[in-house]
Amino acid sequence: MPAPKKGKRFGGSPAHQKLMLANLASHLIISEAGAITTTEAKAKALRPYVEKLVTSNNEGFCAVSASCSFHFIAMSSNTAAPTAGQSSTGVNGASSSGDCGNAGGTAGQNGSELTTNGFVAVGGTVTDITGSSPKSSTVVNTFTDSAAATTVAQSCLVNQTGNNSAQRVNLAAATFSAITLQIGDTIQITWTITWTWV
Repeated sequence: MPAPKKGKRFGGSPAHQKLMLANLASHLIISEAGAITTTEAKAKALRPYVEKLVTSNNEGFCAVSASCSFHFIAMSSNTAAPTAGQSSTGVNGASSSGDCGNAGGTAGQNGSELTTNGFVAVGGTVTDITGSSPKSSTVVNTFTDSAAATTVAQSCLVNQTGNNSAQRVNLAAATFSAITLQIGDTIQITWTITWTWV
């Protein structure tokens, strides 16, 4: 086994350490509070790993905090599912967008995120995980149609509430059979994330 370049290694191999850091980073990023409980040594090892994720490729995405993490749920009426290779970051453009329903921009999904009638992107309630692997956590929010009949057909996990933003990242999207909600109707969206660590 090769020696670590600097500092203590967690786990038995470089691959195991990378997996542990990836799982810790994922949990930190989706954490509603923007914080997790771990040892000081692991936290020190995790910091540069997360900073690299947040600022990789000089994209300038927002720093992980209570207002920037992957626990925000956005909605769209677009029934077209995103496909591999469509860019899902940044402002709405010809080939990229971080908005729900618009991955790949006008050349991709060519849809729009719902931002009215009670469907603005909002932080969901996150269940925490403890114990042995694998475990699942959820991100849940109930949307209520507040003003006019609204059709919904897609849900996304995004990193912040503001749409059409240079710092917006769409982590995941799922389409479902289109539903038209009337004023006062509700729809509960639940994202389940499975965590595996060794």
